[in-house]
Amino acid sequence: MMKLSLSVIEQKGQRVLTTAQLAEVFGTDSSTLNLNFHRNKNRYTLNKHFFALEGPEKREFMNLFQNEIGSQNSLKNAKTLYLWTEKGACLHAKSLKTDQAWAAYEQLVDEYYRLKEQISRPTYEGRLIPQNYVEALDALVQTEKMRLELVAKVEADAPKVEAFDTFIESHGWQTMSEVAKSMDEGRNLTYEALRNEGILIKSGMDKNLPLQKYIESGYFSVKEYSFFANGLWHTKSRTLVSPKGVEFIRQVLQKRKVVA
Repeated sequence: MMKLSLSVIEQKGQRVLTTAQLAEVFGTDSSTLNLNFHRNKNRYTLNKHFFALEGPEKREFMNLFQNEIGSQNSLKNAKTLYLWTEKGACLHAKSLKTDQAWAAYEQLVDEYYRLKEQISRPTYEGRLIPQNYVEALDALVQTEKMRLELVAKVEADAPKVEAFDTFIESHGWQTMSEVAKSMDEGRNLTYEALRNEGILIKSGMDKNLPLQKYIESGYFSVKEYSFFANGLWHTKSRTLVSPKGVEFIRQVLQKRKVVA
């Protein structure tokens, strides 16, 4: 059985896949899935089996998940972007009527759409509650292991953190939060203005991160950093602003004042 390595993409709180991704998992092509869909369209329900994005909604989705979707050029040119939920994938598997499609669908449910064991088990602060002595002992071992890994990581990353701070100071970079606070508009209004101007992403997991073209222009840089909390590793992104990025933001805000 193939090993799935799908980047997670979500729409309205549900994990979804593009037609191309679903076709790859089922061992077929997008044309076959599209044909099956249109032949059995009365069986599919919008927002239950699939989402259909067009216009601004589609562009916003493409911006949010450009890294996860990758080089699916056909999505950019298509009028409608179809995203398939778990139930939609099930209908496609039925339409294909092959053992390979059903096997792939079962694996897709287990490894991508949902993790059954974790959904059915109670959790505390993001961790499964041990159900017996063996699980409790294992949890204790894992906690100690994570503690030792954290200590090792902090010690290993110390020189990197120093170098990163030195880089920011020597090149005049500032965090986005610092720059926003320093503007006459204040922090919240600055963020709002940059979102409305299409410079920062408006919503989703990447809200307030700059669009790629403004990163490529040298105004911003996005750095990922990890931290340990509640027994889990978390990754977040921090936006840095270059000196010319600070001036760029200032000009954008001034221009909005003039127009207003």
